[in-house]
Amino acid sequence: MHIVDAVKGIVEFGNIEKYEVLEQIGAGGFSKVYKVELDGVKYAMKVPLDADLEKGVLLSTTLTEDDLNKFKREVIIWGVVSRYFPKNTVKLIDAGIEPFPWFVMELCDYSLRSIMNKISLEEKIKIMIDILELLHRIHRMGFIHRDIKPENILFKEGVPKLTDFGAGRIVWKATVSGGNFMGTVMYAAPEQFSRAEDYRTDIYQAGAMLYELITGRGPFEAEDVMGLIGKIINEKPEPPSKYVNIPAELDAVVLKALEKDKGKRWRNAKEFADALRQVLLKL
Repeated sequence: MHIVDAVKGIVEFGNIEKYEVLEQIGAGGFSKVYKVELDGVKYAMKVPLDADLEKGVLLSTTLTEDDLNKFKREVIIWGVVSRYFPKNTVKLIDAGIEPFPWFVMELCDYSLRSIMNKISLEEKIKIMIDILELLHRIHRMGFIHRDIKPENILFKEGVPKLTDFGAGRIVWKATVSGGNFMGTVMYAAPEQFSRAEDYRTDIYQAGAMLYELITGRGPFEAEDVMGLIGKIINEKPEPPSKYVNIPAELDAVVLKALEKDKGKRWRNAKEFADALRQVLLKL
């Protein structure tokens, strides 16, 4: 029996109406986040950008039955991961598909996006090592994240935690049609546009996020989405050292993660993390 089937009791799909909505605390892309309360405890709730919590409706939707089934499965996976690896995983509290896909998670303090321009290179690398170690454990369980980006790294009492997993992508699709690809294009691996993802997709995305942490820009930039996709599929990124003064060893580590050919990337997330540890020794 697959581990997801064995632990379905971890997440029971709940009733959104039992939560008291306190305030909106975030919005971006195609979702928004509210601070909510239940039994005196405050949480974060993510809903589609077009969702009207007061009326309990979704103003527009592109979801299919298959999407909703995927949402349920991804929620279960998140529940499994947050139970087994609570230190670096945002705890999933509750989720549901009525009147639209939503989920409730532990309330964290801030995101990596909000601090990435305020912390040192050493701190950025240490955060990446923590996330890569978690990804290695997740991959060994047979799961992949598929949406690694600064917004999905949240901090609780100074500890970086990975959030959203596949559930966030379904919430995203509830608002906008994404065709075959669901995720954030800037961090997307080439194979995601042909639906050929595997655990090495996370390694590429972690590399793209590290590239941005180091340089303040993505591995590729373009005037529109189609131009960006074309570059991701066909072009090689410039070494990060073109934009900032970093050791050549760090250039090599990042560019290896961003190889077009999955077989040329780091063999696993732990190997990626170990390479970053070696870089730390030389900073």
